[in-house]
Amino acid sequence: MKLTLDEELQAKEEGWKLVAGYPASAYNAKGICPFYSTAQLTAFLRHTGKESELHRRVYMSIPWTSADDSMALDEGWRLASTEILTVRLTAFPSNEDAQAFVQKGIEANDPLHIKAISTLAKRRLIHGE
Repeated sequence: MKLTLDEELQAKEEGWKLVAGYPASAYNAKGICPFYSTAQLTAFLRHTGKESELHRRVYMSIPWTSADDSMALDEGWRLASTEILTVRLTAFPSNEDAQAFVQKGIEANDPLHIKAISTLAKRRLIHGE
């Protein structure tokens, strides 16, 4: 993935950059590194990607990672090898309820939920169902 010069400048202001196509923390224009971990940066890209096409493109270009797993677990679901499952019965009484929650997130344009379904589709194409 390549960024335009304007996008690179915006990323620098926000405290991140692309290194070999992957987002990485960087010192921003104020000399501060606002992200202490890749997981923090990934969460920032996800949340900002709800409104910003740049952040959405960057977030969607990286594969499913442990940072995505953590954000999903925080919501009470997880991405298994072939489906979406509930992890806490207090969050969702069944796997179907967790799947419906993810579907609502897709409809609300949440990049994490879109990435989950996209990742499942890729896995199914590669490994079959």
